[in-house]
Amino acid sequence: MFAGNLKPTSREIEVMGIKRKIFGYESDRYFGEIENHIANNTGLITEICCLKSPHVFLDIGANIGGTSLLAAASGAKIIAVEASPRNAELFRHTMKENNIEAELFQCAAGSGPSEVRFSETDFAAGSHVGREGEIAVQVRSIDSIVEDLDLHAVDLVKIDVEGYEAEVLRGAQRTLDHFKPVVVMEFNAYAIAMHTDESPRILADMVLDLAGEFEVDARGGMKVHNRETLESFMYQHMIHGCVNDLIWRPKN
Repeated sequence: MFAGNLKPTSREIEVMGIKRKIFGYESDRYFGEIENHIANNTGLITEICCLKSPHVFLDIGANIGGTSLLAAASGAKIIAVEASPRNAELFRHTMKENNIEAELFQCAAGSGPSEVRFSETDFAAGSHVGREGEIAVQVRSIDSIVEDLDLHAVDLVKIDVEGYEAEVLRGAQRTLDHFKPVVVMEFNAYAIAMHTDESPRILADMVLDLAGEFEVDARGGMKVHNRETLESFMYQHMIHGCVNDLIWRPKN
């Protein structure tokens, strides 16, 4: 059952040619535009299509389940992490309704075990970690989750946590180093500036150090491979909406 007085509803959508049902709230603009949001994950869709089955997909910031529905279409084993209690409940219901097996961890992903404040918003994709949050949420590292599950592969990782991405990476070092998965990660300078005490440049430098290079939004997009191209990317990012996906793989 769903908590609180809000009554969720469902919508029938098509994901990678498969009819699905997804749950959300009528008042949520993200839910109202969910098909567009899913379809706009062009970089992630490309990476999913390139994977050979069976494969393991980590959905970090799983929200109400849109990107896990994408991964399910390719037969992925889905491990999801979602900090929002409300979104996690919707995610569970969506997976159950579509007969999709997904292991969900209802927590925030971070550098290690702790507790953070979390803010729920009417826009499901905007819920975030922050000092002013009204909910206390437990934090786990991705490394601890992967080790507890005794995973023998991690092939693709999606990270979209509204500015908290650097903390996620700090807690995923062993996983990234051991499995060398493809990572599709949102980079949102506005969210980083608003929800953390760090500069967006810290995250960009971290990815460049981990991967040696990354591509922007999709394969064949802008390639960042040194400090000069990183500065060019940061400039373009800041003046053109502050939201991009970075696609990369940890270097050997």
